[in-house]
Amino acid sequence: MMRVIFFCAILALAVWAGVSMQASHGYVGINFAGWTVESPIWLALIALILVSIVIVSAFKLIHILMNLKAFFLRLRTERRLKKSKIKTTKGLLAFLEGDWHEAEHSLVAGAACIDLPFINYIFAAKAAGEQGHMEQANHYLKEAEKLTQEKDTVAYALQRARWLCQQNNWSEALTLLEPLVAEHGAHAELLNAAYKIYEQQKNWAKIIELMPGLIKTKVLTEAQALQVQKQAYGELILQAGERSLVEVKAVWKDMPKAVHTDSHLVCLYANTLLQHQLPDEAEQVLRQSIKRNWNEELIKLYGKVKSSYPQKQLAFAEHFLKEQPKSAVLLLTLGRLSLYHQLWGKAQRYLEASITLAPQAEAFSELGRLLMKLNKLEEAAEYFRRGLTMVTNQECLAEEPFMGLAFSATPGIMGISSTGTPSERILQD
Repeated sequence: MMRVIFFCAILALAVWAGVSMQASHGYVGINFAGWTVESPIWLALIALILVSIVIVSAFKLIHILMNLKAFFLRLRTERRLKKSKIKTTKGLLAFLEGDWHEAEHSLVAGAACIDLPFINYIFAAKAAGEQGHMEQANHYLKEAEKLTQEKDTVAYALQRARWLCQQNNWSEALTLLEPLVAEHGAHAELLNAAYKIYEQQKNWAKIIELMPGLIKTKVLTEAQALQVQKQAYGELILQAGERSLVEVKAVWKDMPKAVHTDSHLVCLYANTLLQHQLPDEAEQVLRQSIKRNWNEELIKLYGKVKSSYPQKQLAFAEHFLKEQPKSAVLLLTLGRLSLYHQLWGKAQRYLEASITLAPQAEAFSELGRLLMKLNKLEEAAEYFRRGLTMVTNQECLAEEPFMGLAFSATPGIMGISSTGTPSERILQD
């Protein structure tokens, strides 16, 4: 519609101009160097327009001729840029397909005129590394470094760190990454790369420092992070235990609540306290943990603690008999605590009840030691033998019936009736 209106307006203007020119009786006269030229005014206007067009065109032609070299240079640059883009695209496709040789060749060829040659060299370095051409990969990385801008620093650092890790040069890779991790705390790939290096170096303290970022950026799920933390704090306790008790306690204090209740870590900490001759502190740690959450690993270690108050310790462990009547480990612990408290009869009943529920080499050994104290050397030797057999050949013991309870010399000492569970019979006694 607009086009029709435009042409109608042009037509009306042309008609008006024609009518005006015909009606006009004016003329233009030019006198120059004895020459006189006269023409109607409308013809003079047309001649002026044509001359103007010719002059402008001449100036444009001169301008083009003067800039002809630049024009051809621009054409050449555009052609090279187009060729570089094709090469880069081909190289990236080859990279995705795993054709490392073609990827390397095309990416390097395409880096000449591409807008971001840095990217070409980074991917070419990766492709060369996959082929085992480490010197060439290093060369490409150096070329990328020359072209690195501030915004490209992370990408370059990540690629170079990966290449250094392939060379087992963990320290240099870490030196490259650590400043960037401090600057870009929420960068998932940086955190992941640093985490893998720390894991390789077994730098557990640094792994714990990274943990909030690893969880926030979803590099690790919360469940995975919890397992890593448990492993890290366990290793830190062991390392600190070799240096000083102060460091061990500092590690234990710094643990988050989610990790603090782990039975394995509680056992590690308690064992460390025992190694430093602090049985009362170990007993308190184990007691608190067992109160929160029953665990046979903890109760077993609890029986090995010789605190300053054995009677109180025994009473605490006996509290769980009604809740855990079929726990052979609990009965073994009670037998050990009774031995420590010199309650020989109770100790024997607990140990025999533990063996009845589930024969354990440790129970055989403890019962053998008790019988030696009671001067029953023959029976003690037999229990020691059974315990040793169980340690060296678990399968044989599983196939054989337990013979220790059949000795004619022991019925009066055992005091085990024929009804109820072992723990129930002890409670009845």
